[in-house]
Amino acid sequence: MLRMLRKEKPYEQEAKTLYAQCLHTVRQPFFYTDYGVDDSMEARFDLLTLHCFLIINRTLAEPDFDAKPLNQTLFDIMFADMDQTMREMGIGDMGIPKRMKKMMTGFNGRMHSYESACAAQGNAALTEAINRNIYAGASPDHAKKLAHYTKKQQKHLKALPIETILKAESLFTHE
Repeated sequence: MLRMLRKEKPYEQEAKTLYAQCLHTVRQPFFYTDYGVDDSMEARFDLLTLHCFLIINRTLAEPDFDAKPLNQTLFDIMFADMDQTMREMGIGDMGIPKRMKKMMTGFNGRMHSYESACAAQGNAALTEAINRNIYAGASPDHAKKLAHYTKKQQKHLKALPIETILKAESLFTHE
């Protein structure tokens, strides 16, 4: 009954679909086998953040499209899912706000880091950002490979019309 009174956010369904696409992508085994991403909650969060960045960065670059409502809704859905995931893991009500604040701060920092790294010439800055954020500075070779993957995804997303992105069709590719 209360659901009927709740006003749907702009782009809510599209953001849910985009988030589901990101989740599906980061669960692919090749990230953990070929790219050496640690199979931990922290590393999965960082990989998910990278993929959300790719979508947010792409939608912000779309002329004549107000991406802010979509991106805010995507952010809200992601962190509602993070909250639920922590609760399912048994983290108590008292610990969740502190962890959520830390995750949100990390998300924001990573968004800025990836944005400036992707704007830089070449892959060095992006490799460094990925190595620092996803590999905790411990795997420059894997970070270089993941930076190449990220640039490839950026190029792929740039070629897609915004309508395709909003439907979450063929968002991410793997060689």
